[in-house]
Amino acid sequence: MNHTHCRLPNVRMQWICSAALFVSILSLTVAVAAFAKTSICFPGGVSDLTSPNGLYTIKNVDQPVGSGNQPKHLLLFLRQGEQKKIALNPHRLYADAPVVASYDRCVDILWSPDSSAFVLNDWMGSNVASVYLYQVRDLRHPIDIGDKLFGALKDQQDKRSIAKSDHVYMFASKWISATVLEIKEAGHGPGVAFTFYYLWDLRKNSCKFIKRMSKEDLGCLDTLLENKKLATLLSPGCVSRT
Repeated sequence: MNHTHCRLPNVRMQWICSAALFVSILSLTVAVAAFAKTSICFPGGVSDLTSPNGLYTIKNVDQPVGSGNQPKHLLLFLRQGEQKKIALNPHRLYADAPVVASYDRCVDILWSPDSSAFVLNDWMGSNVASVYLYQVRDLRHPIDIGDKLFGALKDQQDKRSIAKSDHVYMFASKWISATVLEIKEAGHGPGVAFTFYYLWDLRKNSCKFIKRMSKEDLGCLDTLLENKKLATLLSPGCVSRT
């Protein structure tokens, strides 16, 4: 009996399975790579972040160390095909805002899926963080989303939790869609810990409270704090959350 034909189906099936597995791995690799390019933490091993559509780049420039032995950092926004660089300063509305530096310690930047906007999480202190929304069409007027969060919080006990806390971090955790952003407000103090979840709607320019957790959830930063290799890429101030 000729066994060649008996073996062919198995061989063909193995080839099909191998090909399908390769395609799945390739697709996953591309998806992970694409996701990795939409967000970043500065300063670190990479000095720039390009928008998903490839038309815009945010570049981090480390400034000379000042008298306080703390480095300053400048964020520059570049449009494809243009030489002009726009310095990003989320604190320009405040009288004591630095003239040159964009931030002191570290920031996270998350591009929206359609590249029309990005958020900047400024981890400005060991006990505080703020979140700003930039529209590509108007980089001169970032929106301080933190100003909107307290108004969206209706429960008086939740408001007292914030008032009692000496550590409060407001930051964008992820884009739900091109026009909806998930915001977290997490913190702790004597006898209290919390995380409030909000949804920010870019079209309505409004914030909606979603839920509360009775613990402090800093998301991916908790992983960074536990990963010494990643922590060495960040400034000491960035990973200090005590």
